[in-house]
Amino acid sequence: LREACRLRQEVERRGLDDWSISLNIGARHFLAPEFIADLQEVCPNGQGLILELTETSGIVGRGPIRPVMERCRELGYRLSMDDFGTGYSSLLSVAQLPCDELKLDQRFIRQFRHELANFSVAGAAQLLSRLAGMHLVAEGIAVPEELRLWHAMGGRYLQGYLLAPPLPEAAFFDWYPWLMPSLLHGTPPVALRDLDILWEQQQQWV
Repeated sequence: LREACRLRQEVERRGLDDWSISLNIGARHFLAPEFIADLQEVCPNGQGLILELTETSGIVGRGPIRPVMERCRELGYRLSMDDFGTGYSSLLSVAQLPCDELKLDQRFIRQFRHELANFSVAGAAQLLSRLAGMHLVAEGIAVPEELRLWHAMGGRYLQGYLLAPPLPEAAFFDWYPWLMPSLLHGTPPVALRDLDILWEQQQQWV
């Protein structure tokens, strides 16, 4: 948390006020009785910070998580659910949580060009995120073909080696203006109701 606050000050100093800093918080730590007290002591102002909850499959649907999430949002933090789609949490449980962002696990992205089941999960996650007003991030986008399909599905947010490998802080600030590839704007995304047509087209691309 302290390091995230320091980085937030650095991006503000550089005039990058629209940037956010994400940090991982393990689910068990998130539900520890002292977590909110730690948050208020170390970083009571959460503006510009995103808490990415990891290892959530065992706690989604449990009563205590919602009030903790609501308190974090009151402090200005945004909340992201990491590795979405893994484990045994139901879509309903996730949709009812006060999240700002879902991160579609990279295991789906690695296979969604080739396997219908993974493609279908990605499509269902798109629909859920849109109706619930959440951002949906595709993790692990590594090659242009994955980016093309993700864009065709209506995906707007991504992370992965196609953008950049993990970088030291100084190198990132030196190179970030050149790290973003040209995204595909020539072909508009298909409507969600036409995902079956997109799947058939994708098999022809492959």
